[in-house]
Amino acid sequence: MLGANHPETLIACSEIANLTGSAGDYSSARDQLVELLPTLRKVLGASHPETLIAESNFAHWVRRSSDGSPQ
Repeated sequence: MLGANHPETLIACSEIANLTGSAGDYSSARDQLVELLPTLRKVLGASHPETLIAESNFAHWVRRSSDGSPQ
C-alpha cells in the first residue's frame, strides 16, 4: 500500500482534481490542487513535470471558477 506522500499517490490526487474540474466542479478542482501543490513541490520538486502540470491545471481551474466559462 502506498502512503499519502508517495509520488504515485500525489500524481493520482492531481489527476482526480483535474477530472473533478473536467466534470464541471471548477471550485473543488481548484481547492484540491491548492492543498496538493505544496506537497508536490516538497516531494517531487518544483521543476518536476508532474508538479508543473498540476500548477498549470491549478491556474486553469482558478480561471474557470472565477469566470464560470465552459472549457
